Amino acid sequence: MAITYKLFLDERTQKSNKKYALKLRITYNRKHKVIPMNIELHKQEWNTDTQKVKSSHPNAALINIKINQTLNEIQEKSLKYETTDKVYSVEDLSDNGGNINSYITFQSFADQEIESMTKAGRIGNAITYKTAKNKLIAFAGREELRFEQIDYKLLNNFTNSMLACKSPKAQGDIFHQ
Repeated sequence: MAITYKLFLDERTQKSNKKYALKLRITYNRKHKVIPMNIELHKQEWNTDTQKVKSSHPNAALINIKINQTLNEIQEKSLKYETTDKVYSVEDLSDNGGNINSYITFQSFADQEIESMTKAGRIGNAITYKTAKNKLIAFAGREELRFEQIDYKLLNNFTNSMLACKSPKAQGDIFHQ
């Protein structure tokens, strides 16, 4: 899913000098995060179409550089997440200093749950979870399975493949040959 960015003047935050706060809205997976840019502008100083400060503002060049730097940082973070196949959210993109290596995959989450069950003495459940985890990872064909890659289609195909293995015909049952 594509990440979208929109700069806007927050008209709800009018200051006494008739200036508005400039904010950046990041949208990813239908979730929004609004980041204040710490810039205040009059309406006539902002070009909504180009999402730039008009040249009539005395610091237009500097403010536009700050806007571009902020957008570049966020885009760079999103590219790093995508190239490492790590799961991320809109909060991660806007978070300063977010560590892209700290996001959990299906396998690491399942391993944590299995370890927790084992420590709690729930050995039977831990074995069942481990078997299910291993089978799903083998079916998907990738160790680093992200949660966003686990969708209805994958789970439905996985269920059908597991049911096919359980059918008497698949096991060579002599009563159904």
